[in-house]
Amino acid sequence: MNDQVFGVHCSNGFCKFDSYTTTKIYKNNMKIDKVRAHREELKRLLFSIPTEGRKVTKTITVTMNKNKEFWIGYGYVSIDRDGPDGFVHFASHQINPMEYALNTKEYKSGEYELIVK
Repeated sequence: MNDQVFGVHCSNGFCKFDSYTTTKIYKNNMKIDKVRAHREELKRLLFSIPTEGRKVTKTITVTMNKNKEFWIGYGYVSIDRDGPDGFVHFASHQINPMEYALNTKEYKSGEYELIVK
């Protein structure tokens, strides 16, 4: 594996690596901003966490929209599954979210818990 040292350029004139500068990280002549590099590191960490033996949870969450003036009858539906196979998330903004949630194949399977907020 090619372990090259990162060159750091600090835009504030000081060579501190903090969240207040627009620091760029150079690797293999490519510029990657530090936010992107941080996100990539978090993604690698997330995918390296072992998932075997994890308890299976399956939920459908319905949250009604708080804006009663313009979005009457709208809400959010979130379908989540977590277990040994990993985490799966699907979310949608719907009119009549309860009707939508009750007609999903996940709810009809009987395996998912319905949570209304």
